[in-house]
Amino acid sequence: MSAVEPLSGPSRFSASLPGLLAGLTGIGALLGLSASGQIGLPAAGALAACSGFALWSARRAGSAAAALARSNAVLRQAQGALEGLRARSRDFAAVSPGWFWETGRDHRYLSLSGGLTALLDCDPQMVFGDSLFDLGRLVADEATWAEYRADIEAGRPFRDLEVSFEGAHGRDFVLRLSAVPVHGADGRFRGYRGCGIDATAETLALVEARFMQAVMHDAIDSVSEGFVLFNADGRLLICNEQYRRAYPTIADMLTPGRNFSEILRAAAERGGHGGEGDFGAWFEQRLTRHLQHSAPVDGRLSDGRWYRISEHATGTGGVVKILMDITELKRVRRSWPARPPG
Repeated sequence: MSAVEPLSGPSRFSASLPGLLAGLTGIGALLGLSASGQIGLPAAGALAACSGFALWSARRAGSAAAALARSNAVLRQAQGALEGLRARSRDFAAVSPGWFWETGRDHRYLSLSGGLTALLDCDPQMVFGDSLFDLGRLVADEATWAEYRADIEAGRPFRDLEVSFEGAHGRDFVLRLSAVPVHGADGRFRGYRGCGIDATAETLALVEARFMQAVMHDAIDSVSEGFVLFNADGRLLICNEQYRRAYPTIADMLTPGRNFSEILRAAAERGGHGGEGDFGAWFEQRLTRHLQHSAPVDGRLSDGRWYRISEHATGTGGVVKILMDITELKRVRRSWPARPPG
């Protein structure tokens, strides 16, 4: 906010002009009468007093005018700043993806912005009811609504109250509401001011993602091979039951978020190393094989069965490890008669 400009000369002068003229006229008359000897001392004193009072009044009027002009300038600046703030608020509201609402101290709606009407294509009160307490029928979980209702009754702020319903034309909606309490100068609760956003697309996408994740897990668990997926940071993302059964000693470690080196170390400590050679060399050899995705190898794992183990790089830098049970193949091959020499 810029500094207030001082009152200009003409404004100050015009305010003090009547008193100034009266004072100067009185002084002139006093001098003229005194020079001609036509005025006595008491009258001269009274005339001088009146002239002085007129000049003092002129000065006070000028000061008052200056103060009033400064107040007017400050008021104009405040009004300009307020209008600028209102314009900014209107601009932010115009580009906001949500809407705004306000309630009184009884939690009944005082206003619901037009953005909500456009979104629902109907009168918002047909969905939201008359007060915040009518939202309870739109909250899926009773325990969740009980917590939010307690906050509303206590006049506390709340965030992300999720309501879901079917709209006027059969469209499903999921909306989230947040609000802060408003208090008067006396500190008493006067209602809420809040906003809301349409979370329908986000929620439906999340539901679909969870569904696809469940389908993928079911599909992976249904295959006969052991399957595990690590991301580019070496952390486990997915592991099926067949893979866990192949490594019963570390099955508890095969959970999302575990690092491969952490799992490998646990395997060694639980007997996977088998005391074969130097532990450090064994650890580095297994880690290198995991990172370099070498050709498949056959090995007998801790569940006593034989597996063909192959590791492959993913397009995102991760690693897929697949275990194919070849125990029966090994048994059949051992039953074959030995080939004659030559």
